[in-house]
Amino acid sequence: ILILNGTTDRETDGYTALDFIGTITNALNESQLIDARRAFYDSHTEEDSTFYSRPVNYGFRQWPPLYRLRTSCGLQEGYTGANSPRERSTGASTPFPPELVPNEPPSRYITHLIYLSNSQVPVDREAIGSLGIQCVVADPDPNSEEPRYHPGLLQKVLSEILFKDKQP
Repeated sequence: ILILNGTTDRETDGYTALDFIGTITNALNESQLIDARRAFYDSHTEEDSTFYSRPVNYGFRQWPPLYRLRTSCGLQEGYTGANSPRERSTGASTPFPPELVPNEPPSRYITHLIYLSNSQVPVDREAIGSLGIQCVVADPDPNSEEPRYHPGLLQKVLSEILFKDKQP
């Protein structure tokens, strides 16, 4: 269950609910990729593990990168500078098998999105629903002018989600 803040902060300014879902999904897939790569390269120690193909695309970011920096410029691959030389990349420079790359959809990690009825973060219910995530609206704290959760109201929404299938 993802509880969406009512506002963004300086690091997430301009984010929509879909942006948060995409960022979380990418981070969780990436964390699984670390274990998959470690297991693969532990069993194939003579292989080059400096770059891997990652065919993940939920529309949140492009991977593998379309451009890769030339290593002669002194920067690492994937980090671009304003005047950095770039070369076209296919993303297939190692034997890391694509079938081992975690490519879980957002609904694998997030089943429900709770958001405030007065949220300043845009929520596209239809697009989020198409990802297999159920959107649940919560009433804000009536004593706050800002979009904030009231503990009791949030607890009620969480209980409805958690115990919905368990009620007779």
